[in-house]
Amino acid sequence: MAAGAVRVMRLQGATNRRRGGVVGVVALAASLVLAVLLGAVAPSASAIGATLTPATQTLTGVVGTPITATSVMAPDVPPSGSMLYAINPPGIGGLTFNADGSLSGTPTSAVSGTFTITGTDSGDGSSGTATIDIAITLPPPPPPPPPAIAPTTQTIAGAVGASFVSATFVGTSLTAPVTYAIDATPLPAGLTFDTATGVVSGTPTALAAATSYTITATDSTAPANVLTSSLTISVGAGVLSPSTVSAVAGKVGTALAGPTTGFPTGAGITYATSPDITAATGLAIDSATGSISGTPTKAIAATVFTIQQRDASLAVQATATVSITIDGGLGGATTQVIKGVVGTPISPFIAFGPTEALAAGLNSSLTFTANPALPGVATPGDLTINPLTGVISGTPTTASVATSYTVTATDSNGATASGTVAVTINGTLTPASQTISGAVASPLTSAPLTPTGMKAPISFAFTSSIPGGLLLNTATGVLSGVPTVSIPTLTYTITATDSAGAIATATMTLTVAKVTLSAPVIGSVIGGAKPGSLIVFFAKPSLAPFDQVYTVKVLDADGINLITSVSTTTSPVTISNLNPGETYQVIVVANGTAAFDQVESAPRSGLATGLKGTATPLQTVTTTSISTPLAGSTATPTLASAGFILAAKGQTVTATKFFVTGAPNKIASKAPKVKVPLNSYVSLVIPGAKYKGVVPVSIRVGKTWLPLGSVRVKSGALTLPTFAASRSGTFLIRLGKTPKTSVYFTLLVAGR
Repeated sequence: MAAGAVRVMRLQGATNRRRGGVVGVVALAASLVLAVLLGAVAPSASAIGATLTPATQTLTGVVGTPITATSVMAPDVPPSGSMLYAINPPGIGGLTFNADGSLSGTPTSAVSGTFTITGTDSGDGSSGTATIDIAITLPPPPPPPPPAIAPTTQTIAGAVGASFVSATFVGTSLTAPVTYAIDATPLPAGLTFDTATGVVSGTPTALAAATSYTITATDSTAPANVLTSSLTISVGAGVLSPSTVSAVAGKVGTALAGPTTGFPTGAGITYATSPDITAATGLAIDSATGSISGTPTKAIAATVFTIQQRDASLAVQATATVSITIDGGLGGATTQVIKGVVGTPISPFIAFGPTEALAAGLNSSLTFTANPALPGVATPGDLTINPLTGVISGTPTTASVATSYTVTATDSNGATASGTVAVTINGTLTPASQTISGAVASPLTSAPLTPTGMKAPISFAFTSSIPGGLLLNTATGVLSGVPTVSIPTLTYTITATDSAGAIATATMTLTVAKVTLSAPVIGSVIGGAKPGSLIVFFAKPSLAPFDQVYTVKVLDADGINLITSVSTTTSPVTISNLNPGETYQVIVVANGTAAFDQVESAPRSGLATGLKGTATPLQTVTTTSISTPLAGSTATPTLASAGFILAAKGQTVTATKFFVTGAPNKIASKAPKVKVPLNSYVSLVIPGAKYKGVVPVSIRVGKTWLPLGSVRVKSGALTLPTFAASRSGTFLIRLGKTPKTSVYFTLLVAGR
C-alpha cells in the first residue's frame, strides 16, 4: 500500500511537486488504517463486558393497564461509541422497547416468559446481554349484574273501546322460568293480566281513573330472585267513528238542509255537546243518535264542538268533533241594489248597518267589509265601504256591469253576518242629448258621442229601429244618412256598451220634415198643340226611384177645386184640354197615397195657352263630344255631345233661355261654368249616347254622394234628372256606379 502510494507520488511529482508533502501524509494515514483492519493494532482496553446492568429484571402487569418503564440497560464498561439495544423475541404484547433498552407502554395481550436484551457498542463492536422475566396477565372478568327487570315503571293512558297493551318485561340475571303476579287491586273493566309475561292487555269498556299497580317477578333460583315494577293505568273517553263530523255551515233563520251523521245507539247511551250547542247556536243534538239539526238563531264564527257519548251515569265514553259556522245573514234573501253614474256622487247607501247586524245575532264592535273590492276602490274618491257603519259612498270613476258583492259584518267574537249588494255604474256620453232636424232627401249627421269611464272597444246601438235611410256608426255613435221618410219629433236612446259589458246612454231628438218640392215651372205650349194647354216642369226628390209616379194636379185659380190631374214618371208633362187664357194653380205630388210621408210641391200659377204656333219649349246646345264608359251598360257608349238646358218660369218662345257650355270635364278646375237664375230648373242633356237601359245618376256635394235618381235611355239621348238651381258650386256628376264615369261642372246661381 505504501509502495503504491510512493509510486503515485512519483508520477504526480513530475507535474505538481508542490503537493508532494501532502500526498505523503495521506499515504501514511492510509497505511495505518489498513494495519488496524488487518489486526496489526491490539484491541482497546475499554471494550464492554459480557453482561449488561442490571443483568436480570422482572416485569409484571395487566392487559389494558399502563406499566412503569423497566430499568435502563447499561454496559459494565463505558462504551467507546453509542449503545445499540435489541430484545429477542421482539413485539411483546403491544409494549414499546425503547432505545435505552427499557420497556414501557400499555400491554394489549397476555405475555409470559424470559426475554434477552443485547447491547452492542457501536465503537468497537463489543456486546453484552441481560435477561428480563415478563408476566402480563388478563384482567379479571367483571362481576355478574344483579338481577333486574325492565321497565321498572310504566304509565299508560287508555281509551274506552281502544286496544290496550302494556310493555313486555325484559329480565337480566334471572333464571327461567320467571313468573309474574299483580296486586289485588282490580284492573279496569275489559283488561286482563298475563302471569307468564307480566303484560296487561285487552279493550277497556269503562272509564277508569289513574290507578297504580305493583307487578312482581320471581325466578327459579334458590333462593329465588324477586323483583318488582310499577304500572299506572287510566282509561279515558274513546273516539267515535267518524272522529270528525263534516263541518256544518248555516244561516240564522234558515233550517239546516239535513241532520249530521248519527252515531251508534244502545241502552244507556246518550249524546251531548261541549260547549252546549243549543245555547251557542240554537241548534239541537239528538241525544239518542248524536245528530245535529234545527234552525240556528245565533251567529257564530267557526267553532269546534265536542260530541260526547255518555253512559247511564253520564260519564263520557267516547267523543267526536264538529266545526259549526252560522252566518248572521244580512238582508235575508234580498239583494240590495246600488245604481250610479260615472262622475256623479252616489248618495250614502247603508246596505247593511249595525242595527241589522245585531239583529242577525252578532255582538257589538262590528267591522264591515266588501268582497270583492267595490268598483274603483283603489282610486281615492271611488266607492268605499265604511268599516264601522257599513255605509257605501263615493264618486265612481269607472263604469261596471251589475256585479254582486258580499258585504260581511264581523263581530268581536269573529262571528259574521253577510248580505249581497248588486252595484251597477253606468258610464256617460257627451253630448248626453242632442236635437237634430232634417228633411226627407236631405243629408243629416249627428255629433259623435264621447264616452267617459268606459273600457274600449265600445259599441253603440239604437234601442229602437233606425229610421229609413239613416245608419248608426257603431264605433262612434254618429247617426248619418239621407232620410227617406218624414219623422215627427221623436226621442231615441243610443246605448254604448264597453268591453266589460258596462253601458252608458244618450238621447237624440230627431225631426225629419216632409220634402217640399220646389214650385213647378209652368210654360205655355205654343204650336203643335191644342189651345188650353200647360207645360209643367218639376224637380224629382233626390232619393226618388226611377219609376216613381208623380201626380200633377191642376186646380182653379184659387187653388181650391181640382180641375184635372195627370200621373207621370218624367218631367216635363203637358196638360191639355184647359180653357185657353185661363189661369190655373199647379202642384206636383209624390207618394200621395200615404199622408205620413206625402211629398208635394208649393203651388204655381200659370196661364193656359190660347195660341197656335211652332215654338219649341226646350232647346239643346251641342258642344264638344266626350267619350265615357257607363257602368252597367251593355255597350260602351260614345257621348257625342253634352250641354245644359234651362226651363224657366213662363217659358215661351220669347222667354225660353238656354246656356251654351263646354262639355263636363273630369278635372274640377276645368269644369265648364253655367250661369242660371235662382230656383230655375237645370238638366244636363247628353244627346247621342249609345246606351240602352237604366242609368243610376248621383251628384257629390262636398264628400257625400247623393242619388239624383235613374234615367232610362230610349233614343240615345241621355237627359239627366232635373234639379233645382238653389246654390252655386262645383258639382261632380256620376253616371252609373263607378268613379270612371264622373264629370265636373260648375253652376253659378244668381244671388248664390
